[in-house]
Amino acid sequence: KRVAVEEAEASNEELMEEAPANFSAAALLQAGGRRAATATEKQQFLSMHNVMRCMHGAPAVAWSDAVAASANEWISPMTSMQHANSYSIPPPAGPAGENLYQSSATGSTPGQVVQLWYQEVNNCRGTPSTFTDGCYTSANGGMIGHFTALIWKGVKEIGCAWSNNGKLAICRYKSDDSLNSNAANMGPASNYVAQVLPRIRTKAQCKGGGSSGPSPTPTPPIVPAPTPA
Repeated sequence: KRVAVEEAEASNEELMEEAPANFSAAALLQAGGRRAATATEKQQFLSMHNVMRCMHGAPAVAWSDAVAASANEWISPMTSMQHANSYSIPPPAGPAGENLYQSSATGSTPGQVVQLWYQEVNNCRGTPSTFTDGCYTSANGGMIGHFTALIWKGVKEIGCAWSNNGKLAICRYKSDDSLNSNAANMGPASNYVAQVLPRIRTKAQCKGGGSSGPSPTPTPPIVPAPTPA
């Protein structure tokens, strides 16, 4: 089991929006609120994921209330980060990869959470547009697993939630009903090469409706209809 834990500060990296100070993130590199996410937050989580996925040629994902409900049940009582054995969750909520986020204060937005995970692209070997190993290893010792889970090509559904204290967030990444190469951050190294692609579009291009390959749009409607999970 490969687990990544990061202590990070907001950077001036082009794609990074302002985030709260003294935050940290953690992700299971394998299968793994304040309250449940509101309908607006669901759409924000989904849209931000799909913009980032579009940038790397990965298909858009859909929102899963089953995945979100399971994630919410896990994260709600927590005051510090702890991972579920999310690879072992049965369908329809799993198996799933898992990313966690923690801030020292409340008020984080879905955009800030996803941007923090995405900025790990800067730790890949080569540039965000030229890495060739699927970002399997870090060039500088920094974290990469949140980024790879976020844009893993085989992921089909996501679900996100907040902790009751409002300082932690979770997103899970569901592919199929059984573990296979589509599961987020599933080895071996050759699988990363196939599933984690270098950046081919800008954020602006994808926000403007740039194609992400098999997906017709980077922000599909939430399925089922948006309701708190």
